[in-house]
Amino acid sequence: MLTKQYRFKFYLNAMHSVKINNKNSTVHPHTWEIVLYITKINEDVFVQFTEIEKKIELFLSIYEGQYLNDISPFDLLSPTLENIGDVFARQVINMLRNNAWEMRQLEISENPSRTYIIATEQLRSLTA
Repeated sequence: MLTKQYRFKFYLNAMHSVKINNKNSTVHPHTWEIVLYITKINEDVFVQFTEIEKKIELFLSIYEGQYLNDISPFDLLSPTLENIGDVFARQVINMLRNNAWEMRQLEISENPSRTYIIATEQLRSLTA
């Protein structure tokens, strides 16, 4: 059986600080790379790519150029790579589902050598 999916790549420029050994790190910027692997829920429904891209870009614009620690939920939840990935996955899953798409995997990188990956099995537990 063939699985058909699409890959979308986005970039987010934002700053954060995290607690390491009970000490706050300095505020520092990242260009996060976010890669989404998605499939259509119904192959018979036509959805333009630009519609999905615009919705995701609009969602990410909330965080663009911002200090994440000041923005909900990261004002209460440490904005680690993993927490950012989990929060984004939950929100993007719901947005895509409402638009006839399903997310299979999310990858988020804070630099070229470090990527956090949330796969389909993990996505189910995030939305349960």
